[in-house]
Parts: sequence; C-alpha cells; structure tokens
Amino acid sequence: MNITVYKLRSEKINRKLKIALVSDLHDNNYEKVLEKLKKASPDIIAIPGDLTSRLDLLDGEPSHDKMGTILHENAFAFLGEASKVSPTYYSFGNHELCGHNYKKNFGRRCHEKNLSEIRKSGAVLLD
Repeated sequence: MNITVYKLRSEKINRKLKIALVSDLHDNNYEKVLEKLKKASPDIIAIPGDLTSRLDLLDGEPSHDKMGTILHENAFAFLGEASKVSPTYYSFGNHELCGHNYKKNFGRRCHEKNLSEIRKSGAVLLD
C-alpha cells in the first residue's frame, strides 16, 4: 500500500478539504486500508476504479478468481465500511467493465445484482 500526500491550493475552495483516493484493491483484503482511512478521517473518499476484478459477469460464468477468491465480496464490503467513515464516491475502472479479457468483454455493463450491492453499500456510484 502506498500513501502519498499532496497539498493543493485553489481559490475556488475556501476551506481545508481532505480527499482520500483509493484504487486498485482488486477484491483484496481491505482492513489495512480501512484502518488508514479511519485514522486520516478524510472529508471524501474517492474510488476511481479497479475496486474489484470484474462486475460484468454473466449468468453461468465463474464467480471465483484463479486463487479461489470470491469476486466482489471484499469490494462490496469495503464500500460499505468506507461509507461509514466518510462520504464515498465510486466510479468504474477497466476491470469492473471488462476484466482481463478486454477484446471479448469490452462494453459489457455491470450486472444488475452488482449494481444493487453497490447501492446498498451507501457509496455513490458515478457512472
């Protein structure tokens, strides 16, 4: 996990604003990230994608990766926990929309059951 701190100034923002950017979790364990978020207490948590490996699975496709990890389980749990820390905004990355097989899967949309889980998490989906 890498943590980089930037201090920016803008005439358009007249107060301090702390934004945590979390990306590329790819369904991995999130406890250490969540611990850091709680400690940092950001005003906003932004997730610009690749929170999970795929959200475009069609009925009948495997729901586990090659190592046996259940796809999305950690991603959805993280969204729910992050939303308890600060307002959380999530947008899809390339992995959510087409996984590793870009040519075959590009353009497929997220499964409705996955959209439902995102909505239940408390995070705002920016799609």
